Amino acid sequence: PAAPSTILLPFVSYSQLDTFKTCPLKYKYRYILNIPTKPNHALTYGQSIHNTLREFHRLGIKKINPKPQKILEIFEKEFIPLGYESKQHKDIRFNKGKEVLINYSQSWQNKFGAPCFVEEKFKLTNFEPPLIGFIDRIDFVNGEYEIIDYKTGSPKDQKAVDKDEQLTIYALAATESLKIVPSKLSLYFIEEDTRIDTKRDKKDLEIERQEIKKVISAIKKSDFKPITGLHCKFCDFNRICPAYKNYLNY
Repeated sequence: PAAPSTILLPFVSYSQLDTFKTCPLKYKYRYILNIPTKPNHALTYGQSIHNTLREFHRLGIKKINPKPQKILEIFEKEFIPLGYESKQHKDIRFNKGKEVLINYSQSWQNKFGAPCFVEEKFKLTNFEPPLIGFIDRIDFVNGEYEIIDYKTGSPKDQKAVDKDEQLTIYALAATESLKIVPSKLSLYFIEEDTRIDTKRDKKDLEIERQEIKKVISAIKKSDFKPITGLHCKFCDFNRICPAYKNYLNY
């Protein structure tokens, strides 16, 4: 029998849309059946960095100007010690996090404006169900708004950033939910201290709006058949997925 329709879910997110497009069965396992997964060190490390930057810049929004060392105090509190391969692996990543964060705290004012929103929640109610999410950061620079999304993974090139769907959704959310029209969108790869900027126009936002509606419609009608590919090797659910064994034997 077909799985229950996600029309019953109260919202969708970029992660949900992206997961469904990668593999509908993975979407079913994660968001409908809510099958728990083991912590992944790449995700917990990224969350630790995000949480640290959120708390660091919230001090600035409160008109508190923290010293660079303050970011290390925050990181020690926010570090999530789960999913690592060993204590040595955890210590290596923890020390790497301290290194990149202290460098960031000493140099960020030369690369960015002052944040006016940090981890700002949005809800786009013109989709059914609504699309929700958080924008890492919005700066106000020379009378214009800039969206910045932090990344701890491998850096992308300009072509990939120009097509990055998550940034497009953020631009749509800023425009429609926060009533802010961003002049610039940026991915900041903190470990490489690299910032790549891009833009989106009204046509880009309308194309994305139609894409979101199309994917939501597909989810509602889906029978959640798997899509196999290289992503299967890294899937949290490959041990229980009936398609994974067939994929390996293909």
